[in-house]
Amino acid sequence: PGHMDLAAAYDYMGTAYAESRCDAPPAAGRGDLPKALEWYEKSLDVVKAAVGEKHPQAADTMFNIAQVRRAQGELDVAAKLYHDCEAIYLAAYGAEHSETLATAAKAEACEREAAEMVANAGP
Repeated sequence: PGHMDLAAAYDYMGTAYAESRCDAPPAAGRGDLPKALEWYEKSLDVVKAAVGEKHPQAADTMFNIAQVRRAQGELDVAAKLYHDCEAIYLAAYGAEHSETLATAAKAEACEREAAEMVANAGP
C-alpha cells in the first residue's frame, strides 16, 4: 500500500479526528488527538513508501503530526518535527517560500513556549 490516494485518505481521517482544532486552547476541546496522530502516522508511512521521506508531501504530513504533538504539550517533539519540515521545504521551495517561513515560525513558537514553561516552572 504505497499509493498517495491512500495516504490522502489517512490524512483526512487524521484531520477529522483532530477536528482541525490543534491550535485551539484546551477549553475549546481538540477532538481525539491520539486517534488523529495514529492516522497521520499511517499517512506518513504511505507517503514515505511512495515518494520518500524528503518529499514536500512527507513534510505536509509531518507538519500535521507536529500540530498534534504541540496540542498535546510535546513542544520539543513538535519543534523538531517543524524543523524537519522546514528543511524539506527549504530544499524543495527555497528560503522565502510561504511553507518554509510558516514552518520556521511554528518551530520558533514551540521553542519559545517550551522556554517559557521552563522559566515559569521555578526551582
